[in-house]
Amino acid sequence: MISTKGRYALRVMVDLAEHAGGGYLAMREVAKRQEISLKYLERILPLLVDGGLVENIVADDISMEGFQTPIFVRGGDREGFNDDFADCSLGGWFTLRNVVISNVRGRADGRTPSTITGAGRCRPENIVLRNIDLEIPGEGENAKPYSWPGEEKKGAYPQTNMFDPYHLPAYGLFVDKADGVRMENVKFRLRPGTTDARPAVCERK
Repeated sequence: MISTKGRYALRVMVDLAEHAGGGYLAMREVAKRQEISLKYLERILPLLVDGGLVENIVADDISMEGFQTPIFVRGGDREGFNDDFADCSLGGWFTLRNVVISNVRGRADGRTPSTITGAGRCRPENIVLRNIDLEIPGEGENAKPYSWPGEEKKGAYPQTNMFDPYHLPAYGLFVDKADGVRMENVKFRLRPGTTDARPAVCERK
């Protein structure tokens, strides 16, 4: 049985899927369409971004051009949200696992590298990258300290611009607080004529 809060959350997700169009939506518009109190909507929205069970995802045969960040996998855990669901019977409310991203090719224009990162209770697990060939702009500075802020970003909303690209210790892919990440035939190539002091891939535990 789904609770009232759960039903409203599902209605909001459907509304976002139908009307977002790749842009932003004002919550007052969603509240009006769904006939939900805006104050109540603001209380249930964290259920959509601060916990859940996400598993068995396959993304295949992707061609991209001009992306800011080609691959972004984030297991978030904003402190204080959804603590009541930490022992959810669905198998763990803070779970992101069994993701396969394959046959991806193209060019990134942004300098934020691809990232697979976790925080707090949510560590992505069993993430497979297969047959990836991406051109990266690079140009990391030799004098810049590549210090990873780590848990300082625990409370941040998950989005590609949450990290300073020059504070990440790799130009192609950075992995942190994730388990069972596998790479098969993965290439991050610097754009011709550019250099970067960092390695293509850096993985931390």
